[in-house]
Amino acid sequence: MLRKLSRLVVALAATVAFSNASALFIMVDGFDGGPFDQTVTDGTRNGVAVVQALAGAPFSRSVSHDLLRCPGPGAFGFATCTDSFTRMGSASFDALEVNNGVLRDAQVKVLWTLPVGLVPTFLVGGQAEFYLDLLSSDSNPVSVTMLFNNIQVSPTFNVPPNTFNTVLVFSIPVVQQNAMNAGGTLELRLDGSNGWDFLLDSIGIQVPEPTSIALVGLALLGAGVLSRRRKV
Repeated sequence: MLRKLSRLVVALAATVAFSNASALFIMVDGFDGGPFDQTVTDGTRNGVAVVQALAGAPFSRSVSHDLLRCPGPGAFGFATCTDSFTRMGSASFDALEVNNGVLRDAQVKVLWTLPVGLVPTFLVGGQAEFYLDLLSSDSNPVSVTMLFNNIQVSPTFNVPPNTFNTVLVFSIPVVQQNAMNAGGTLELRLDGSNGWDFLLDSIGIQVPEPTSIALVGLALLGAGVLSRRRKV
C-alpha cells in the first residue's frame, strides 16, 4: 500500500512541476510607470473617496483612495491630512504603493475593465488562479480582497505585519472563468490598520495549458495501471 501511494505522489508531483512550467500567464497589470503614472491623494476624512481613472492604463485602470481616519489639523505637526496616498509607477520602480501617514487609515480600491475573451475559451476549465506579487508590508496587518463583477474571489488574505516577497494566490473556479470570458470588472481592495503601508509589484492570471491538464490525467491513469498490475 505504501509503495502504491508513493508512486501516486511521485507521479502527481512530477506532473505539477511540468504543469507549472507550461502554464499560461496573462498579465493584468504590472503597475508600470511611464505614461501610466498615477498618484491619488485624499485629504478629506470620511469624505467622498477620491477616484482617478486612466483610459490608457492597462484595462482602463481606475484607482480609489478613501481616507477613513485622520487627526485634525495641527495634530502631530501636520497642517492637513494629505499625507495619505496611492501611487502606481514612479521614477525609482514600477509598483503599486500605498502610504498612510501617522494615524492615517485609508481604503484603496483598484478596478480594471477586463475585455471579452481575456482567458481563451479552450483554456477554461483548468485550475486558473490570480497571482498577486506582494513586495512588502509594514508593521501593520493588511486585508487583501479580490472581486469579479462584485463576487468575491476566494480567499481573503489577512497579510501579517512585515511580510516580504510573497505571492498571494486566489483560486478562480470555472463559473468565474466563464464569467470573465464575457468581460467585466475586476476589483482589488486593500485595507489596513492605522498608518499601514503596502507595496505590490504585479497582478496576473495563471491558467494551465491543455497539455498540462492532460498530463494530470495521464499521471493518475499511470498510477492506476501500476496498482492493477500489482494486484494481478
